[in-house]
Amino acid sequence: MTFQSHRGLAENTLDAYSRGLEVFLRFLSPQQLSVPEITRLHIGAYLASFQTHTNYLSNATVQQRLTVLRLFYSYLVDEGVCRKNPVGQNGSRALVRRQSRLPWIPNEGDWQAILGAALQEPIRNRVMLTFAYDAGLRREELCSLCTDDIDPSRRTIRVRAENTKGRRDRIVPFSAASGALLAEYLDHRRTFAQKRGRLFLSESRRNHSAPISIWSWSKIVLRIARRAGVPRFTTHTLRHLCLTDLVVPVGISMRSQPLPATARCRPLSFIYISAAVIWLENSPPAWPRYMPNALACLQRCQHEQPCHSSEEATESCRPGA
Repeated sequence: MTFQSHRGLAENTLDAYSRGLEVFLRFLSPQQLSVPEITRLHIGAYLASFQTHTNYLSNATVQQRLTVLRLFYSYLVDEGVCRKNPVGQNGSRALVRRQSRLPWIPNEGDWQAILGAALQEPIRNRVMLTFAYDAGLRREELCSLCTDDIDPSRRTIRVRAENTKGRRDRIVPFSAASGALLAEYLDHRRTFAQKRGRLFLSESRRNHSAPISIWSWSKIVLRIARRAGVPRFTTHTLRHLCLTDLVVPVGISMRSQPLPATARCRPLSFIYISAAVIWLENSPPAWPRYMPNALACLQRCQHEQPCHSSEEATESCRPGA
């Protein structure tokens, strides 16, 4: 794990890798197996333990556990501890087929219920919701925003590389409506905190004026979801909704207007365009205006290679942003 930390991986990634490796070592302990003795047969038994009724893991979690083992054994092979990586593919079929699911997007009724529930929240939470949607922010990116990261004159947010999953800076826009809410929140923020630093602060007695944590933000979104009666709404839903909405009204061309830096690669582009098509199929009023663009983008994404690198890509702005 020290080697992986030197690669500059995110703290949450290192925590997940540590937990995955600990689970594997606990699996070996009752069988009195040492790490170098492990074969693909043992790896298969380990994976089968995740498919029981009492210990069922999603495909994404299983893939993460396999990634941990692949990196762990690659390191041991390089160090001469093991002769072969039992998790390495070497051109063979993957141990577990990777499933690719489209993100869940709320329909019009769900979205109106979510907005109604959000109106009952304090101004800070409403600003966080609008920023998460406008800029497609992950929860750690949102909670780590500082006052210096906001440019109200240009209505842009700087997302620092150290807070992102891919370790890349990016500049993203926010809407005029979010700007108005931000101004209201900053006035309110000055009543209990004058310091610069983190933008979103706690107002609880126990953590008064301390930065809000990702766990607190998750609880806030869970409360909104329960109040709205939309249990599938999570902190990541707003990011999915942002990237899907970029496809629908704009009719993004993979040649002339690339997706934002958060969804540049071709597989992600395909996922969000596909989600937009499914959303349009269930939204008859929007069909005539937007469906041809979305279908054209989907067809182009299926048949073309990516036309822009990370250096060539530019940030896309929502109309009116």
